[in-house]
Amino acid sequence: MQENIDKHIMWNDAAKGGLVLGLFSGLFIFVSPAVAKIGSGFLVLLLNAILWTVKFVGCIWLMRRFMLHFYTDHDDAGRQKTFTFGMLIALTSSIIVSGASLLNMYVISPDIMQQAVDNAMQSMPLSSSDKVTLERTLSHLPQIS
Repeated sequence: MQENIDKHIMWNDAAKGGLVLGLFSGLFIFVSPAVAKIGSGFLVLLLNAILWTVKFVGCIWLMRRFMLHFYTDHDDAGRQKTFTFGMLIALTSSIIVSGASLLNMYVISPDIMQQAVDNAMQSMPLSSSDKVTLERTLSHLPQIS
């Protein structure tokens, strides 16, 4: 057990935990659309509910595991330092998940984003001039290619 917790040690351990947690969460970004392609109906709804439950329980379990491991490894890790460690894990995990989401939206399946915009445009009661203005605006949005 280590006596003193250095900020570098805390960041290093949090980055490792955040990487694992982020990759676990990011995996579901790619699995969910694959499940949706199976079809429609009750089976897809059930599979999505199961996937969401697995992701939710898995993330809570991983976070608890990392924080308990940190608490038991360091003698002077009180509530405040353990909370800070958990926040650092959440920060690094969110960066990984954001990157995976960006990769999915703009590189792997950009058609899903266009499909969502088209569905939103069809659901709104717009006049023809509003539609033209919205289409011009959408054409100027940045695309990663």
